Amino acid sequence: MAADVTGREEPALHGGRRGREARRVLRGGAGGGTLIGTATLWGIDTHNRSAHIGIELLPSARGKGYGTDVVGTLCHYGFVVRSLQRLQIETLADNAAMLGSAERNGFVREGVLRSSAWVLGEFLDEVLLGLLVKDWKPDA
Repeated sequence: MAADVTGREEPALHGGRRGREARRVLRGGAGGGTLIGTATLWGIDTHNRSAHIGIELLPSARGKGYGTDVVGTLCHYGFVVRSLQRLQIETLADNAAMLGSAERNGFVREGVLRSSAWVLGEFLDEVLLGLLVKDWKPDA
């Protein structure tokens, strides 16, 4: 299931560094005309050549392979277009869909950020995943 990725790049401030954020609207379905979510390459650090990946899919678009496709598309954009050397993802430890999408694209689990996300009145663990350009396999 290929998702059509359209959108814009805009200035953003992250961690005290002036960076850029590539925010994209995702469309899928027959003819690619149905909104399915958003994808962001954020916290782009031009000095360290790294960035974070974030995606959000509408419930109706989940379980159809879009997440894996979108993570792959953002990897291509980050590594080929932006010449980054590292991409990373932080996701809730129980987000099996994102963990699977990341790992199918070659990301490896680098650690657990204990009680780092405040969600619905409680602190939850996040998993940190990373991918280096030297380990990236575009056709994974």
